[in-house]
Amino acid sequence: TGQVNVYVNGSMSISGNFSTSNNLPANFHIYMLSPSGITISGNSALYATIYAPNSPMTISGNSDLYGSAIAKSLTLSGNKGLHFDETLGVGATSSSLVN
Repeated sequence: TGQVNVYVNGSMSISGNFSTSNNLPANFHIYMLSPSGITISGNSALYATIYAPNSPMTISGNSDLYGSAIAKSLTLSGNKGLHFDETLGVGATSSSLVN
């Protein structure tokens, strides 16, 4: 229970079921230390914050990300979703999404 920080030096792939304490994005933080990619695929529902400013991120299949993400690029395909969690209280005053 509680907050977890994960530091990744390489690529990261999340597929299938994933559990975060109380389904709160503030309890799970992913920090990408390298320019390798991060992929969320399959039937994933990930509650997390992702900090990957030098890494491409892909969300595909029936996957959903609940929380926030900073990535070099974002590729979306399939029946996916990216849901910003306003309770995090962080981020810029404006955002843009290029599809």
